[in-house]
Amino acid sequence: VEQMDLKIGMAAAPGMQSIRVVNSSNLKAKAQVAESYIGKVGQGDAVKVIFPDLQDSVSTKVSFASKVVDPSSRSFNVEVRLPSNRRYRANMIAILKVVDYTNSNAITIPVNSIQRAENGEYVLIAQNGKAKRATIKTGRTIDGKTEILSGLKVGDKLITTGVENLNEGDAVKFN
Repeated sequence: VEQMDLKIGMAAAPGMQSIRVVNSSNLKAKAQVAESYIGKVGQGDAVKVIFPDLQDSVSTKVSFASKVVDPSSRSFNVEVRLPSNRRYRANMIAILKVVDYTNSNAITIPVNSIQRAENGEYVLIAQNGKAKRATIKTGRTIDGKTEILSGLKVGDKLITTGVENLNEGDAVKFN
């Protein structure tokens, strides 16, 4: 019992809240997801729930995804069940990060190391002590990291600092 609003002798009316019972062993997090993700987010999808006030997170799955879009917010509801944990409380703030895309073979690089030219995007790599231009094709960018679809391979020595003032063929030291 979390709260008791009625005292002995008080009159109770229909619909009046009198006792609040909280079952913290069966909590769930709810969120609204933008309509543009309706084909990408569904029941059973992996989700990371972050509790900023607890500096805690948990990985779980979407337990419910609404089939109806709210016409005013253009979003749909999702729910995830939370594991029993005494630290979680009803009405806490939680951030849900739904995994809507995965690529286990992806090479990702800092977005600020990518340069743009008239003929496309490129990066500079260190090769034989000199800067070499590598034309790349980029994919998604998330949290300051960009997926590289082509143009780089594992083991390439990417130059990430000072690239604005560096030209192909310039001597470089790589640490």
